Amino acid sequence: MKEKGVEPDIITYNVLVGGFSRNGLTEEALELLDCMETQGLKPNSTTHNRIIEGLCMAGKLKEAEAFLNTLEDKCLENYSAMEAEAKG
Repeated sequence: MKEKGVEPDIITYNVLVGGFSRNGLTEEALELLDCMETQGLKPNSTTHNRIIEGLCMAGKLKEAEAFLNTLEDKCLENYSAMEAEAKG
């Protein structure tokens, strides 16, 4: 994208994080989260929920809980995402 002069925004990153997460590529989703923050973009609740959902879908409930506990701005949606995916 950058080669074409297009800078990815929060929506672009959320779509990519969601795609990685849905396909079990949780490490890639977390790497993308780091990249996003390096680019100066602040993840939002959608970003966080996609990470939590992906970790839960991959059976990584402890990692999902640990990720949730690192969030400064937790919201009800974050807990709901974890609960819904954990119940499967």
